Amino acid sequence: MRALTLLHFSFLAAALVVLSADEAVEGQVAKEKLPKKDTLLLPEALTLKVGDPMSLMATVLQPAPMKGAISWTVETRLHRAGASSVSVNQDGSLFATGGYDGVIRLWDSSGKLVRALVGHNTSIASVAFSPDGNYLASTGGNTRIWNHKTGMTVRSLNHPKGYAGRALWSPDGKTLLVAGGSSGFTTVWDPFANKQLITVEQGVPVSGIAWSSDGKFFVVGTSRNATVWKTSDGSNVTTIFVDGNVVYSVAFSGDGKKIVTGGIKTIQIWDETYKLEKTLEGRATVLSLSPGGDTLAASYGGGCQIFDGKTWQKTMDLNAPAVGLDWNRKSGALVSLTGSEVTSNDLKDGGSPRSFTVSAGGTLNWTPGRPVVSGLYETKLTLWESSTGRPIQTLDGHTAAVNHFAWSRDGKFLATASSDKTARVWDSKNGKPLRTLDGHGDAVNMVAWSLDGRLATASRDKMVRIFSPDDDKPKITLKEHTHPVRAIAWSRDGRQFASGGDDGKLFLWNLETQKPIQTISVDKDVYGLAFSPDGRLIACGNADNMVRIYAVATGKVVHTLDGKGGSIRSCELLWSNDGTKIVWTNYAAQYWDVKSEMILHGYQLYQFYTYSTAFTADGKGFVLHCNDRTARICDATGKVRTTLVHNAKQIVAISTEGHFRAVSDFDADLIYVIQTDKSQDTYDVRGLAGKFAWRNNSASVKLTGN
Repeated sequence: MRALTLLHFSFLAAALVVLSADEAVEGQVAKEKLPKKDTLLLPEALTLKVGDPMSLMATVLQPAPMKGAISWTVETRLHRAGASSVSVNQDGSLFATGGYDGVIRLWDSSGKLVRALVGHNTSIASVAFSPDGNYLASTGGNTRIWNHKTGMTVRSLNHPKGYAGRALWSPDGKTLLVAGGSSGFTTVWDPFANKQLITVEQGVPVSGIAWSSDGKFFVVGTSRNATVWKTSDGSNVTTIFVDGNVVYSVAFSGDGKKIVTGGIKTIQIWDETYKLEKTLEGRATVLSLSPGGDTLAASYGGGCQIFDGKTWQKTMDLNAPAVGLDWNRKSGALVSLTGSEVTSNDLKDGGSPRSFTVSAGGTLNWTPGRPVVSGLYETKLTLWESSTGRPIQTLDGHTAAVNHFAWSRDGKFLATASSDKTARVWDSKNGKPLRTLDGHGDAVNMVAWSLDGRLATASRDKMVRIFSPDDDKPKITLKEHTHPVRAIAWSRDGRQFASGGDDGKLFLWNLETQKPIQTISVDKDVYGLAFSPDGRLIACGNADNMVRIYAVATGKVVHTLDGKGGSIRSCELLWSNDGTKIVWTNYAAQYWDVKSEMILHGYQLYQFYTYSTAFTADGKGFVLHCNDRTARICDATGKVRTTLVHNAKQIVAISTEGHFRAVSDFDADLIYVIQTDKSQDTYDVRGLAGKFAWRNNSASVKLTGN
């Protein structure tokens, strides 16, 4: 591999090319085709002040002063984590995707990035171009309408009923249907007059919305039913009860007389009197009717089915399990979003689908003093130098997803747990596999090292196995669990061992007799375990979003940390070295004082799923491992100081002020999004310095929480 050196960001102004509203860099960011119609809505007054972050989800939360800019951030070219929604403008020249990273990205028809729109403080739930193509609506906490030519927000709606999850323009483009909230509100909003015309509530969250072709009615789908409403006065026309079938999506037929409901079991057609006319063979989490009403596309987990919009006969199956559907009104192609790719499907001529990539997922894990690890939940892990971002080794051998990994205490070895029913031990210096530990009858969920080098494995086969150092055969097999084992833990001195699982049992073991010393009935699935540093307490994270702390000697609860409702599917627990604090990851990350049972800091990270954490080297800050291919380094006050991002061939470190460190600036795959008082523009790395006199200072990027 050709050696690359760290490059400071310094270029001659004459060599720089800037992407503004009307300019683009060939091969970097594509030129946007602008609508011919004049813009009618003026930009909203900016509430941002110099130094404010553009979004609470941005990588740059304390942007350094940049001449001519009010605020700015550094973003990746592709969505971090998946894309959630897609929309195509009126002439098929522009595609919008909303991402779980809180950013909207606009692409031309060839898949070149046009611009990024930053401003939402949560993941983007939906995007929708207006019928004339002049505006783009988006939901992500609140509802925004953008002038995509300038990148400016022209209207926003903060709904008092809660989170806005869906938005859909009326056929005439004069109003917007907005739905969301736990109460299932649906609002008809006139953004031009900035008036909420009517609001109706379903009582449960909304799963789908649709307009009739004339805009006089709209239908709302929920887990319970589908309700039809009159647009003029908000009166309820009818309620369709779909027995035994959760409604995930709804649509009107082309003539506006019939309603289609897509559910977990079937797709059903309801006639003009709202009685069941036909049940289609198939199911649908997403429905979309072509603009002419002659074709119905229905997507589910395994693919996409196409039906005739009049006879309702199935015409074809597509290998396109889509999370979002739209139509190219110019070409007639069905546009599907798989989460990572946008695909145009030619249904008439049967041409080959054309796709382009819009997102890249993945994970990053970093324990200070160890290499950075990527690839969790994939079949291969890759180790990276934390100081430079260069790759070290790839651990290749598992045939199914790696569910967990753990470093040995001295860092010489890495153990992995996989759904291929094995655990493996690797040499961390050269990436060579040293041992394959098989024998489990199902997926291995977790691995844990003791102080003296013993390795424990926990499996869905209800068993725990313990291997001596350098031994491929288990020395101990623990069989008391009656359900899959999710969590195992050693005390720091290696003298105590515990396990917990889906049977709601926590066992403290005597490894000599292979029998429990204590059997604690938690009555909730156990997802996380951790002994206190002195071994006297054990923290147990449970499916009911609570951590119960037990005295090891008595098995009695001594402290309870209450996550305040909800349920979780994963949990990791870390004690501070003095035994007074616990870091708890339960989708978010929380730092608790054990004695007072109070949260000291909450690291919500605005919709990013935090699945594990580590302390910084000084023990005061935290490294949060998130599902958007980042690891975020926080200081003791909870502020993010540095973000590590996995970008294909390297790990890029971005400071909270906006400086970044990469093996190569040119290959960093980063963009700058700049907010001025007149526009929000997107620049590639080469194209920024000339206009804003900005110089990246890679030496200022530190991998600490200080």
